[in-house]
Amino acid sequence: MERDVFLSFRGEDNHGRGDFVGHLNTALNRAGITTFFADESLKIGQDISCEIRRAIENSRIAIVVLSENFPSSRWCLDELVKICECKEARGLAVKPVFYNVEPSDVRRLNGRFGDAFKESSKRAVRDGTPERVEKWGKALNEVGNLMGWESTKWREPKLISRIVRLISMSVSNAFSNITSYTVGIDRRAKFIEDKLEIGSTGTRKLGIWGMSGLGKTTTALFVYEKVCHQFSASSFIADVGKVSKSAGGMATLQKQLLVEILEDESIEVFNNHEGRKLISRRLRHLDILLVVDGVDTPEQLRDLVGDPGWFGPKSRIIITTTDKHLLMASGVDYIYEVEILGMHDARTLFQNYAHIVPEMVNEEYESLSKEVLRYCGGIPLALEVLGSFFAARGPEEWRSALDQLKVIPNKDILARLKISYDGLNDEQKKTFLYVSCILERDSEDHVVFLLDCLGLYPKINLEVLKEKCLVKLSWGRIRMHGKLQELGRCIAHQHHANEHLVLWSIKDIQNLLDRNAVSSSPSKVVCYSLHAHRTVMKHSLALIYMVFAKFPLLKLLIITGGEANFFGHVESLSNELRYIRWDGCPLKSLPSNFRATHLRGLVLPSSSIHCLKSGGEHFARLEVIQLCECEDLTGIPDVSNLPELRTLDLQGCIRLVEVRSSIPFHGKLQHINLKGCTKLRRLPDAIKFPSLGTFTLSGCSSLHEFPQITGRMEHLRELNLDGTAIAELPASIKFLVGLQKLSANDCENLRSLPNCIADLNCLRYLDLLDCHNLKDLPPNLVNLEQVRLKRVREEPEPVEGIQDAALSGVICGTPLHDNAKRCSCLIM
Repeated sequence: MERDVFLSFRGEDNHGRGDFVGHLNTALNRAGITTFFADESLKIGQDISCEIRRAIENSRIAIVVLSENFPSSRWCLDELVKICECKEARGLAVKPVFYNVEPSDVRRLNGRFGDAFKESSKRAVRDGTPERVEKWGKALNEVGNLMGWESTKWREPKLISRIVRLISMSVSNAFSNITSYTVGIDRRAKFIEDKLEIGSTGTRKLGIWGMSGLGKTTTALFVYEKVCHQFSASSFIADVGKVSKSAGGMATLQKQLLVEILEDESIEVFNNHEGRKLISRRLRHLDILLVVDGVDTPEQLRDLVGDPGWFGPKSRIIITTTDKHLLMASGVDYIYEVEILGMHDARTLFQNYAHIVPEMVNEEYESLSKEVLRYCGGIPLALEVLGSFFAARGPEEWRSALDQLKVIPNKDILARLKISYDGLNDEQKKTFLYVSCILERDSEDHVVFLLDCLGLYPKINLEVLKEKCLVKLSWGRIRMHGKLQELGRCIAHQHHANEHLVLWSIKDIQNLLDRNAVSSSPSKVVCYSLHAHRTVMKHSLALIYMVFAKFPLLKLLIITGGEANFFGHVESLSNELRYIRWDGCPLKSLPSNFRATHLRGLVLPSSSIHCLKSGGEHFARLEVIQLCECEDLTGIPDVSNLPELRTLDLQGCIRLVEVRSSIPFHGKLQHINLKGCTKLRRLPDAIKFPSLGTFTLSGCSSLHEFPQITGRMEHLRELNLDGTAIAELPASIKFLVGLQKLSANDCENLRSLPNCIADLNCLRYLDLLDCHNLKDLPPNLVNLEQVRLKRVREEPEPVEGIQDAALSGVICGTPLHDNAKRCSCLIM
């Protein structure tokens, strides 16, 4: 018969059922806890009986009452050895009660306790069983090192009450307070338990962090109920963020903490300040386990946790939250991130809730289950909600429900996820909505740029969203879980009735225009962003032109899908625009009345644009010009009139002939890309770009001269001249002091390189592949790490100073020898 608790004790010390153990047994039974309480009649003979052995094996917890005369009973000592064996073999929980003895006396076998052990040891030797002595000593040492209760520190009724309370929590029907979600929780709990370092000295705080719905509370509760019996007192304060906003606020939670730890219902807390004083004064000598669940402000932690001195030196504090910064600021010792479930665990959890048994599984259910798993994205909350909903329903109902979810998301799931969103300030909420509606999967730099265009302080607000698990950075891109993106878009739809923060679908644009059709005046709604996907039907995109007239407050215009056909005429653009991206823009020029005072980014790839007229100061804030593959472009504005310009990308503009007077000097320009401008013949005679980082001229097959450099360019890291008609580089290339990569692949006219290239100490990569007219290399190229040279037909000669190179060679008979002492890769 399985029991909750096995009671091990020396009957003579406890006066049978009339004293401590008897009272404890009665109290446990009254609490509904089943016990094995051995009569003295069972303790006959030299060895413990089979009944006692089975009782230990079938119990979940063993309470060992260690009294002065406990080791005088060889029966008790053998019983303890069996208990320790079960502890090791199957995880039997062992809780010692040091009844009028010191734990150190038990560990070291000192005092009267040690004397009693010595007498039993002598008898064992006389009886011919000396091997038992070593087992007894080891078992006593092990139990003496466990966390338990010392009777000298408690009044007996209080001690019994405390033991009963903690045992009740530990044996509660497989952790009945925990939701039935337990898939994968054992691994989490074991890891967290190890990080708690229970028993070591020094108060330790651990944070459990993750987005809503991942099971942070469940994990914390599982750990709590697994280890709480190892502490003298414990408390689980749930839903702190929510309860703190209700009547009574934090004082209510402070009272709960004090009552649960001290077991004194008479305690009153009238305000937060008084609560902090009571906690710090009355709990500082107790080694407790405290879980503070659902924290969302530093003030809540200040009122409940304070500083480590509030609690005993072996206390452990677990904090669950969606806010990583809160944990870091509070000085936790470790942050455990709860992640989404893997496919196997997600499938198991869903099948448990949906009550899918093996005989139900067929091809149709398998297909529908995969669709549900994709929708849930590994979030236990979503799997639980939808699994429960789909239980006992047929495949037709499943399919109908999944179709509905694509249009109308589940409100229970979104309500839980929205808790983190509600805790944001207005600017952070706008940032979240922009990312969820139009910026998810974009590069971090691009997202930062666009949000900065809107005045949303992206550096801090994106960091806050990361800390609250609302976005994450993956491979340089801003990512968001599918359910959070769904939440953001639902919220944006709700805003459409008022401020129209974000529009991204043709359907929404049509509905909005229909509602405003009755008014001849332009709409006063704020429409920051318009985003049309490539998949939108071509004829619907004619609506874009109506938007220009109806939304004069437009700040972002993003139209992707350059294959679309446009109809109508654009007479004006919003003068509030900060950023324009229009793939395949049909305009030959921007409207003459467009005053781009606020414009910071102009991206018109594969458009019909012929030229840009700067209008002088009208483009004064422009930072990015990207006109890639604009095959009709013949000229660009004078860059000297664009003082904020950082990126100039004209790749593939095959009709562009010159940028001669446009870009000779510029203090902020960082990237120039003229790749594939096959008719480009002339650059400025001289250039000086102190901030330039990359300069790409590859594919400019009509370009014969590289300009003179009139000053140091410390930031230029890469110069690409592949496929140009340049015959030589100027000696002023020495001013490219930060150059790391010089690529002149397939420059058939290139005859020589200036000797000053050897003075470029940062140069590591030199590509001269297929430069057939190159006669020789400058001497002393000692810093190169990789060189690509023309292919040679002659049998190559050995090259000194080049290690790990598969091939060595000569260029027109000139040995490299000491040219590349550091070079580890030579490609020919």
